Amino acid sequence: MGGKLDVEGGRLRVALWLGLALVALAIAFRVFEFGVTSGEVEIGRAAFASLPVIGLILVGECSLLLLGRVASLQRHWRLGAELLHLAGALAIAAESRYFQVTGTRMDLELLAYSVRNASTLGGVAGVGADPAMLASAVFASLILALAIRLERRSKGRSRFTGAALELSLATLGLVLFVGAVPSGKGMNAATIGAMLGDEWANLRIRLQTDYVQPTVRSLPEEKVPNFLIVILESTRADALGAYRNPGGASDTPFLDRLASGGVVVDKAYAAVTHTSKALVGILCGAFPRLQTEIGEAEERGIPMACLPNVLRDAGYRSRFMQSATGEFEHRTSLLRNMGFDGWATKEDLDLARFEEVGYFGMDERALVEPALDWLSESEEPFLLTILTSVTHHPYHVPGELPPETLEEQWAHYLRTIAHTDEALEQLIPEVQRRWPDTVVIVIGDHGEGFDEHVARGHNLVPYEEGVRVPLILAGPEARLGEPHRIEGLRHQIDLLPTVLNLTGIEWDGALQGEDLLSSDGHEYVMSSCWQSRRCLAMRVGDMKFIYRYGRGEMEVYDLVADPREQTNVAGTYPSSLLKGVESMILEARGGVDQYYFFADRRRSR
Repeated sequence: MGGKLDVEGGRLRVALWLGLALVALAIAFRVFEFGVTSGEVEIGRAAFASLPVIGLILVGECSLLLLGRVASLQRHWRLGAELLHLAGALAIAAESRYFQVTGTRMDLELLAYSVRNASTLGGVAGVGADPAMLASAVFASLILALAIRLERRSKGRSRFTGAALELSLATLGLVLFVGAVPSGKGMNAATIGAMLGDEWANLRIRLQTDYVQPTVRSLPEEKVPNFLIVILESTRADALGAYRNPGGASDTPFLDRLASGGVVVDKAYAAVTHTSKALVGILCGAFPRLQTEIGEAEERGIPMACLPNVLRDAGYRSRFMQSATGEFEHRTSLLRNMGFDGWATKEDLDLARFEEVGYFGMDERALVEPALDWLSESEEPFLLTILTSVTHHPYHVPGELPPETLEEQWAHYLRTIAHTDEALEQLIPEVQRRWPDTVVIVIGDHGEGFDEHVARGHNLVPYEEGVRVPLILAGPEARLGEPHRIEGLRHQIDLLPTVLNLTGIEWDGALQGEDLLSSDGHEYVMSSCWQSRRCLAMRVGDMKFIYRYGRGEMEVYDLVADPREQTNVAGTYPSSLLKGVESMILEARGGVDQYYFFADRRRSR
């Protein structure tokens, strides 16, 4: 009996010392993240922020203790436990560094996604590695080594190692890890309208619930226009002079000139802050699946009729070209599902003449000659879609070294914007000269954050820098009218009905998107973060609401008084009103989920 207690007590000591070391690491990194050096209040705040990690550690410790009861595992249990704790310490350090770089937390879903795309994302580690990451890993390893040393010198015993205790701790850990989702009853739409203004009075929130595929009913007698759609990677609206400084100096002189002679959409919003998802919004006129996985790239993953499909019935040929690899997220499968006749990706471009940049892109100028060659192959009307890549992280300008520090990234980002502008100046004027009846559409897939809200990148940035994108139309005045700016709330899903109407095609269908040139805009626009159930933004009039699925409180911003979203005014509204808005946001989200659920059921029959 005594020997059994010694063994069980030894296992508990291992779990206790090493578990405490991991908890201390989690809190220490949170303290560092908050920029705190001393003070009980700040350390308490860091400890509170560490509760989900502490809960996960508890679950892991209890699982290890239960595994230690398996006779076949007991011989090497201590060594295995120490190695697993070392992996845990390094994971805590890496997650903390990820937060310091991006301002957002790594979670299990994103980790799984990264593993599945490891072959393409392999360069990320090399580009993003820095001394701070190594220092964090060394610090974590030293703390764990100290814990192992203390544990091995400890002679104490414990008689409280029963499975009931271990399972109880595991339950507590799960509660801390998962957390509670707030609930409550909110106001109805009429009451919300009375408090927030006329925009809300008769607001009906819906996304995709009434969608009916567009189909061509009849073709126009006159010649149809060509379309060149340029999708700017990771380009926020205020990166272009036409938005940030109209008429003044900027990093995008060519696009500014294009805008001054065309139509500028002032307030255009992205569907989802991730490229593959945003492509669905732009080219299919509907919201993508609101989940991390790129299900749209799977076989029959897009149940909508996308622009290449619809225009094919009107005699158009189509092609998609991008300066990034086609392997990432199965991009070519996504394009096939959208109905493109063909595509060209980095693998098809001239790698001998043009420089590779970042970890999956290359110089945009490599697209110019192949694009013009394809356009010259036929006299049929065309839909050519081009996606850039240089402006994606790590903001590597061809001919230069990538930025070495976080502080350098904004300046390098602006230089990648300038490089893209120069590359487009080689392509677009030549297309307009040789095919004058071409409507050129330039649109951002999503924006990019640079610490405006303690977040970098785009995947989890629901603020204006992440969701508001440039949208410019240029072409014959006979089709677009005189140069002007379009006001009102607009969205990427408006592109498909706008293009269809510009062709003169008579078509049937029901879309939530509206023609940019003949409507007053939307009552509201929605934008989702990429990772599943992390954040969803809704703008109604000048009010912006950010819902975080119970991971944080609702955020509310008045974009007229506070265009940079620095002051959250949620506290000035009653909680019942915020719960009502939350219900409306979830109703919209539910419409998208419902559409795909029934579409997938029909597909499986």
